[in-house]
Amino acid sequence: KLLGTGTAAAREQAAGTLWRQLEMMRENAIEVNISVPRVANLVDMLRQGTEQGKEAAAAVIRYCANSEHNRANIMRGKAAEVLVDLLQTSSPKVRLQIGLALRAMVRMDDPGSDGRMVPLGPHSNWILRASTEAQALIDLIEDGSLQEGAHVHYNIAPSDGGAPVGNAPTVDPAAGGELNPEAPTHESMEKVLAVSKTQTLSAGAQQVAALLEQLMYDLFALRLAPLTDAPEAGGAVEGRVHNPHDVYLQCVSEGQATAVFRMLLQLLHNGAEDTKRLARDALQWLSMNTQVAFIEAGALKPLVEILGTGAAPAVVQMLADSVVAKEGVGVVDAARALRTLATDNGAVAGMAAGCIKGLVGLMEMGVFGGKEEAVRALWSLSVVNNELKYAIGQQGGLQPLVEMLYTGKESFRDEVVGLLWSLAMHDGNLESIIDVGAASGLVKVLHTGSEVAQEAAAGVLRLCAVVDNNKSSIIWAKAVEPLVDCMNLWNEGIREQAAGALRNLATWQTIDDSITEAASEVEKLVEVRLVQARLERMVQLPNNSGKQNIAALLERLILDIFDKVSAHKAGVTQTGHPSAVLSAANAALIYGGDHPATHAANAGQVVEVSKLPTSNSPGAEGELMDGGKDGKPPRGRALPF
Repeated sequence: KLLGTGTAAAREQAAGTLWRQLEMMRENAIEVNISVPRVANLVDMLRQGTEQGKEAAAAVIRYCANSEHNRANIMRGKAAEVLVDLLQTSSPKVRLQIGLALRAMVRMDDPGSDGRMVPLGPHSNWILRASTEAQALIDLIEDGSLQEGAHVHYNIAPSDGGAPVGNAPTVDPAAGGELNPEAPTHESMEKVLAVSKTQTLSAGAQQVAALLEQLMYDLFALRLAPLTDAPEAGGAVEGRVHNPHDVYLQCVSEGQATAVFRMLLQLLHNGAEDTKRLARDALQWLSMNTQVAFIEAGALKPLVEILGTGAAPAVVQMLADSVVAKEGVGVVDAARALRTLATDNGAVAGMAAGCIKGLVGLMEMGVFGGKEEAVRALWSLSVVNNELKYAIGQQGGLQPLVEMLYTGKESFRDEVVGLLWSLAMHDGNLESIIDVGAASGLVKVLHTGSEVAQEAAAGVLRLCAVVDNNKSSIIWAKAVEPLVDCMNLWNEGIREQAAGALRNLATWQTIDDSITEAASEVEKLVEVRLVQARLERMVQLPNNSGKQNIAALLERLILDIFDKVSAHKAGVTQTGHPSAVLSAANAALIYGGDHPATHAANAGQVVEVSKLPTSNSPGAEGELMDGGKDGKPPRGRALPF
């Protein structure tokens, strides 16, 4: 009671008496509880008391922070802020007790009544990491090297000759990373710091203090997080807290993160060996979300250089959260870094799938610059392995990507088609790409795109045309003519992809010998046209080389094969020319959707090609050319023979 009601002198005397009694109670294993109001009384003494009062108040907190219940009340009493502040500016005697109090507050290795470890709940791995990180930061601040002009020397004298105070919790790798309850802990060490109480603090020391304070609250929230807040299966990164008040979103600001990281880098490069070790430990055990703050502050490259694959969880989380900002700042660099880390590392590659959903969301909901960044980031990740290609398709990446074929900037179409080509290299995406309407957009790219985009578009069509169900949609989108035209281009990559697309469009599952023979003829015509194109690179072919004839014949033959396959699927027996009976789809292309012939074809009635109108006949579409000698109008272009 004197702590809250007595005079200043009486309160300090009461704190000193409590200190001595708590020491004896601890020696005799007597439990003690402290309430939030009593913590508040001690906090007032830390702020306003004499040096002796501050030392006694810190010691009382130190001895009371021996159970989860007491630590929670100490945090609720807002002792962390004042303790961290005094750790930087107090006299050595007060600083010693404050350091011990802070270490006791972040310890997570209390034995239960039966001597076993108290269960740490669903976030145990990250609680241990946060505990270790906090102790490393306490060491870093208490070291004194963060103060301007400070000099440090140690006089380490553990009472039992063991390790010094502040060791990180011992982790036994053989036990799967769990804390080892048999590991010794020590609390007695004398550290003499030549730091004046009135000394000016460096900006780095202030930011490290802010980081430590935030981490202690994060640790407190993690420890109290209910089981229902455990990371969801398939979530971005195991160990991230998912609840309505996500405590890690309260992490350091971008400005704080920048200052802290610069300071750590400076210590890593220029500090004394002991200080370098502390800085490395602090950086290594920073929580994932604090590392995310560093990445967002522009420290991606040095963080990856120092932590290597250990930085992957933070990079994945940063990408998974990218949908929130909508501008996509930094996601391309982060994705490229993750791609590098995932190369030949299956664990990181598997982890990378956790950021796909966020990047797809950015592609859907971001501002247009953000959409572009999302496409580039997904393209980088898609080259890691086939599993990531499939994950992008399965997590909704195809629909917004195809929409950008029609609505995106012309200058950005190369990246969009490039990502589609990459995704088409997984068989599981082939039908989905066509199902979401990519065929017409790809045909548009064949007509108007750059050489890079044309090659990619032809490559997508080549891969998708392997699936019979896709062939109809591709032909309906009028892809055959531009693909044949691509065989005339100088770019060999475009020619090869277009040739492959034409071969696949003509190759169907065996229906009858005539279709198989026609597909073989397409293969021969494609090869002849490729040979002609290669010769044209070296010599001027004569005007009567026949390449125009071959192109027209190739186009007509592929369309005729399609007509016969369509008729066969409709149950119509054909004789003679492969296009003797027109499919419903082709009738719609030629006549228009409202023409009686189209309705007849849709109803399963026979519509003979020989009775189709020419371009001058009523009802014919303007794209039809004059009829051939047999009265059958060629589709798409006039036959030159």
